[in-house]
Amino acid sequence: MITPTELSALRKWICETIAAHSYERHAELHVVAIHARFRDPSTWIDVACQCLKAGTSCLRQQTLPFRLTVDFCLKNTSQPMGWTFHTREQVESELDYQPPSLHLFPEGVRFPDETLVKNEMPLSLLGCDLEGAVLRYTESFSEVDGSYRRFLWIEVPLPLE
Repeated sequence: MITPTELSALRKWICETIAAHSYERHAELHVVAIHARFRDPSTWIDVACQCLKAGTSCLRQQTLPFRLTVDFCLKNTSQPMGWTFHTREQVESELDYQPPSLHLFPEGVRFPDETLVKNEMPLSLLGCDLEGAVLRYTESFSEVDGSYRRFLWIEVPLPLE
């Protein structure tokens, strides 16, 4: 569970990101920036889900037209892998060294590049309880190092009007 101090840090980032329009530059907040206790990779999935739930609640309470997402960097591969996960443990074994990041997107924008989405799965795969949330897998080739960069994204939809 995130503490009131951690929740305050999350709210501050949300407010500052919206006020400065930093979301236009895809500003992100790594969970370890909220608190150092989140450095342990075994906590990343649960912490990211807790932060996503708390941050989404904050956005909805203030009726801000933004969506909060979280991404998990997965290990790069030399070949396209596609969706290969059937359990949370399989996802955890593929997490890269970079902690998950929170991102804000304005209403109507889902990802920096929606064409990268290769698969969607229910969030129950990770054991997270976020109503309506989906788990998306993206994979794209990087000409910089010749590898396939892979991410999992969790997105919670905006409330229906």
